[in-house]
Amino acid sequence: MKQGSLTGTFASLLLLFTHVVAQTTPEKTAELTIDSLIRKIDQDNYVVGNLHLDKRSREIVIPGWVNMQQGQIEYFATTRSGKTHEAVLVLDCQPLHLQTALLLLGFECGETNMLFQGDSTPPRGDSLAVMVRWREADGREVVHPAHELVYDLPRQATMPPTPWLFTGSMVVDGRFIADLDGSIIATYSDPAAVLNNPSSGRLDDTVYEANAEILPEPGTEVTVTIEAWTPATASEE
Repeated sequence: MKQGSLTGTFASLLLLFTHVVAQTTPEKTAELTIDSLIRKIDQDNYVVGNLHLDKRSREIVIPGWVNMQQGQIEYFATTRSGKTHEAVLVLDCQPLHLQTALLLLGFECGETNMLFQGDSTPPRGDSLAVMVRWREADGREVVHPAHELVYDLPRQATMPPTPWLFTGSMVVDGRFIADLDGSIIATYSDPAAVLNNPSSGRLDDTVYEANAEILPEPGTEVTVTIEAWTPATASEE
């Protein structure tokens, strides 16, 4: 990683941490430190909140579960307090922790200039691959890229392979909006989400559905891996 990039990463982390403190009640502020948010396991592995971060592979692993097996969606993933009535997955993490982990791995945040859901402003940010794993009843592990779990109604097929952009969420009046809204990965353009869909389908909230042909039953435990989008991950997808 270049020195300039490293400096920018830590500047972003410090800014994020300032906003965390601003959101924390006075009696808990004294307990909150960078070390309490980011815990080192060994030379390459860290825990950020409920996320596992591998510095060597530049991967983040997040626990969660299947929320919807069918029906119209606006999100690929939210928190349990997000808009779960239109999300394929629920992830057991705090969006601020995900954004912190991505910055720690050196990914560039797009600092979105979208203003509202469905905003046509082109999203910006580093390209990321999102992979989902679960085990079938017979113990067999199943792995799918996120786009295969989304059905594109106009195409009558799965969502085309695409990276998810690290647009980053917004801070308004000292509040990290993704934490308030529970928005993590949006299929329908959302400035509050940490990751956004860059394809044209992002502009219409009726385009995507959960892919019932592939998804297991709601409640099935999954792990989501987020990593850099490369020709190799693109070919996997």
